[in-house]
Amino acid sequence: MFDKQLNVLEPSRGLRIGGAFLAALGVLGLVAWLGFHADAGMFGLHLLFFGVLAQIASRWGSSRARRRERRITVTPEGLLADGRLIVARSDLRGGYIQPRSGAHRWGMFQQTLFSSVRFVGRLGMILGEIECPPEDGEALMRELGVDATRRRAEFRGSSLVYRTQGGAIAASIAAMVVIGGLAAFLRRILGVDAFGFPFLFVMFAAFMMPSRIAIGIDGVLVRWFLVRRFYPFSKVRGLRRNGDRAITIELEDGEAVQLYTSMARNGQLGASTIAEHREAVLARMESALRAHRSLGDASHVAEALARGERSGGDWLADLVKLRAGGTDYRTAALRDEDLWTLLESPSATEDARAAAALVLRRSLDDEGRARIRVAAEATASPRLRVALDRAADAAEDAAVEQAVAELATPQRVRRR
Repeated sequence: MFDKQLNVLEPSRGLRIGGAFLAALGVLGLVAWLGFHADAGMFGLHLLFFGVLAQIASRWGSSRARRRERRITVTPEGLLADGRLIVARSDLRGGYIQPRSGAHRWGMFQQTLFSSVRFVGRLGMILGEIECPPEDGEALMRELGVDATRRRAEFRGSSLVYRTQGGAIAASIAAMVVIGGLAAFLRRILGVDAFGFPFLFVMFAAFMMPSRIAIGIDGVLVRWFLVRRFYPFSKVRGLRRNGDRAITIELEDGEAVQLYTSMARNGQLGASTIAEHREAVLARMESALRAHRSLGDASHVAEALARGERSGGDWLADLVKLRAGGTDYRTAALRDEDLWTLLESPSATEDARAAAALVLRRSLDDEGRARIRVAAEATASPRLRVALDRAADAAEDAAVEQAVAELATPQRVRRR
């Protein structure tokens, strides 16, 4: 059991109380403006905005957090500080190491922070943050089941349009040209010209929408609207920093993919925060890559269950037969232990891992379903995650077979 004296970064009470006060004043101001036509009430919108911003700063970024030395322990209920529950397992959705060094300045305030481990809940809210060396942070995450081998981690990334200043300028010009033409068309057809600005605002908001970076033990998935790009660790040769907001993923075939963790910016505003965010993403990627390489590939089992030269239909038919108890020369020596090794091996191909999950359904109990769910939670590949989730749930066999069949075609690495 983990039991150490460490510093807890507790959310700032001043920000929370001040934010709540400003938000309340803002609501009253809006009521006065809309209900009683008080001109001064229009400032309520600004007060409400800054109040919400202060709440976000305290709960989602640990801004101006207070450092308190506590006795940190891990129990079946969750993470305790001096015997008080600060992170419940039921609320926990993930965790990651946040590397830091040196002093950080916010306006007239300055604070020195060191590396910490952050535990997050729904919508990325920080449930608790413990200041500690990276090795203690990894140990805490293992105890709570949110390390790279058991749970994928998600981070905010750059918009795919606003990754670079050149892209941002080109997108802005394109948006103004398109919206200008659309507004002229609507003016000519409908005789109105009130559509240009709303459409332009919506388009710029869409362009600036951040991407999501999911890091599993099998690879990295980048999502932005309908765009999906998956980079399996089996094809990754190395990782390195690029500037203060990008990571270069070096692939085995020589390609270098640039993964931007923040949008292009001007000047030095927020430079330390941007660099810290990049470091958090890189640290998790390196941890997942090490774990990926340290686990075996169960190649002797994968060779029997992978599709190989079989057609998709024949492959699925063989798996269904095997699940029902039939065997042949390819699968007669397989044991459940071998299947579990294959399913939990991130180095194995997606079709082989999904096939192992399908075959294991012949004797799956509640403990086995929970084990498959853990493998799914640690997986970044969307197709494999769907197949594992369906295998773990009490879904119809046909639904599981369909999800497995979709993996018959290897997933290609997308590059930019």
